[in-house]
Amino acid sequence: MFIDGSRLRLGCLMVLILGSAARCCEADPPVPMQTLIPVRQAAATQAVATTQASASTQASATTQASATTQAVDDKKQMEDLWADLEKQEPWSSRAILDLNDKPAATVAFLKEHLKPLKIDQKEMDDAFVALGNEDEKIWKPAFEKLEYFDPRLNKDVESLLSDVSDPLARSRLAALLTGCKPDQWKGYDVSYVKNGSWAYLAMSNGNNGRSMYNVQSKVSQLDGSKTQWQRADRALVLLQHIGTPEAIVLLKEMSTGHPAAQPTKIAKAALQSLGESVKW
Repeated sequence: MFIDGSRLRLGCLMVLILGSAARCCEADPPVPMQTLIPVRQAAATQAVATTQASASTQASATTQASATTQAVDDKKQMEDLWADLEKQEPWSSRAILDLNDKPAATVAFLKEHLKPLKIDQKEMDDAFVALGNEDEKIWKPAFEKLEYFDPRLNKDVESLLSDVSDPLARSRLAALLTGCKPDQWKGYDVSYVKNGSWAYLAMSNGNNGRSMYNVQSKVSQLDGSKTQWQRADRALVLLQHIGTPEAIVLLKEMSTGHPAAQPTKIAKAALQSLGESVKW
């Protein structure tokens, strides 16, 4: 039978194409279903794991934020109780009861806020310089510091006034010594007057005449007029009641203050009642 050239070429081409297709099928057989199922299951497991990890991260962040908020609230509560401890009754007694309910936190807080009543002379002199500054950011912290670390812990009133000559610093020192507001005597001339066993500060200016204020020179007489010292007294009694080793350490530190200051005496009495040796 005669086969023309074109048909022969077409037949050869078909053989080549079919052979190539057969080899491709042999090299890449179809993926069985039993192979696809584990792959899908692995993908699903990975998705679940990713979702769980994300949820865990979100839960951890929420817990951390909640803990931070609680810490801020606790600090605010302690600061409020500390402020109430300086007030009159019934706020101070209520504060003592609330602080006693959380002894560990109370001791930790008082460790940061209770300081023995003593001040280095250079530190005090630097505070006097700051009192003479017009910038509130400079003089106000110095004034607040000296409200607790009273200058009379180091020197008597007459000596203090001799040391401070700047008019503005001198007027604010007079305010400290008389328990007045910082700028109560701003613009006044301040002088010390001694009359027998009594000591006075005389404040005068050209317009309002002269005002005389009795001042205490002895450290032992200051507790009744200094609310910050009264607060320290209450805190020390509370530490005595708590009586933990940490509380005793703080009492010992407070007992190193000026020997005539009432808080120092209370700290020593508290230690003695707890069986600790005390040097009076």
